[in-house]
Amino acid sequence: MLNAELTLKGTDEFFLVFCSDGTSSDNITRKNYQEAQQQFRPIESVLDSVVTSIRSSNELLNRQEQMFSAQKSLDSLILEIENSNPPQVLMERAKLIYENGITSLRNKQVEKGLEYRKNLEDLSTDVKELSVLPAQLNQLYSSIKSVAEEREAIDQADKINQEAQTYLKTADVKNLKQTIQRLSEIDSILKQDYKITIINRQDLKSGIDRYYTDENGKRSSGYYLIVEAKDKSGRVMSILIENEEDGKTYKVDMWGERVPEEVYEAVKEDKIDNGIINDDEFGLKRRGYINPEITMKIGGVFRKKPIERAGQITNW
Repeated sequence: MLNAELTLKGTDEFFLVFCSDGTSSDNITRKNYQEAQQQFRPIESVLDSVVTSIRSSNELLNRQEQMFSAQKSLDSLILEIENSNPPQVLMERAKLIYENGITSLRNKQVEKGLEYRKNLEDLSTDVKELSVLPAQLNQLYSSIKSVAEEREAIDQADKINQEAQTYLKTADVKNLKQTIQRLSEIDSILKQDYKITIINRQDLKSGIDRYYTDENGKRSSGYYLIVEAKDKSGRVMSILIENEEDGKTYKVDMWGERVPEEVYEAVKEDKIDNGIINDDEFGLKRRGYINPEITMKIGGVFRKKPIERAGQITNW
């Protein structure tokens, strides 16, 4: 900045002559315009260099400010993590990130220093979450064990809990959160109690016939009944359903259940008769169980005779 001031002093004479009151409107006339223009050319070059110098100085100041701010944040974060008394594996990871960040800043590698600061911020968040995740894990696991009425649900919960314990030991917060989410979904499903009914309204389809590709890549014709879930008060519920056509899970209030052709045809004939399906119950999902039990009763042929649940679709 000092150099810029000294450089500008060399332009004083020009501005005293041609801009005596801060403007050129009174000093520059038609007679001296050419002379002013010639004298201004080197002045213009000087001004350009001064502008460049000021910009360079500002950039340097900004980088210095960024470096100072980044170092201050790194110091604050490592202290915060230390005071949280995290597992040793996380503490060692935090110290390494901190040291790399400080080294980068000392070498004037501001961008790298800022990256390490972000990494330490993320790790600090992991430390905070790790202080509450074990309690969430235990609560969900206990809840599942208390509500489950079938071995399948308990086996699934045991397996996921074992995975979670491994992630706890290694302080793998990302995977730990995913296992907790899986347990949460199982717990939620186990607590659901609803009836599955075939759509029984004249303005909506009760079934569709469409082609699908099975797990072996074979193209086959599929018959589906369109169903919905209702709680004990008759309200329609949104249910997580895995679409067999893309393998993705969707939360829907209607979906298709693949059934044998004869079942599809029996429902079709029942609805054609008067526009209403006389017995529209497809199955029951009881509390404590993961999967619904199919309880269709079509013309007595399938009365209380279980039909194996095949695939489901969520759009058609």
